[in-house]
Amino acid sequence: MIRNELELERMLGLAGCAERPEVATVSRADPKQGVVVVASAEELGRKWFEAMSNHDFEGALETLADDVDFWSPAGPMRGREEVRPFLLGYETAFPDAVFDIKVAVGSENMTALEGTFSGKNTGPITSPAGEMPATGRDVSLPFVTVIETDGEHITSHHAYWDQMGFMAQLGLMPEQASA
Repeated sequence: MIRNELELERMLGLAGCAERPEVATVSRADPKQGVVVVASAEELGRKWFEAMSNHDFEGALETLADDVDFWSPAGPMRGREEVRPFLLGYETAFPDAVFDIKVAVGSENMTALEGTFSGKNTGPITSPAGEMPATGRDVSLPFVTVIETDGEHITSHHAYWDQMGFMAQLGLMPEQASA
């Protein structure tokens, strides 16, 4: 973790430079203005989930690198434009969904975020098998997402959740017996 401006200067090879770029914690930078982006993986991950909870899908997509490696139990996706229909599918199926992040652990460029996805299924769910009608059921699903960044964008987003438990909460599979 970068603890101060001097450590950042050393890391970037700028220590002792007469003309230092402005340092900012922003998600976009203008190279013409010499802005160095300093955003940790946790900050970008929380920004992603905040945008998702606020149903700001364009804002969420802006946190992703153009060629993001995105994976979920629904399958792999490469790039923002492949991720877009996945996100819009969840918006249609769960328009009130929220992501509650409970724990984040990691380093500057990689973090794991644990939380709960909650919402009511009031719209159709798009799946590889076709479209399933809304069940009207509430879901509360624990998940873990591992994020890697380049300091400006999320370059890798791998999400893990119990797909069988998800389907059971929707009433599309029998409830799992507890051990």
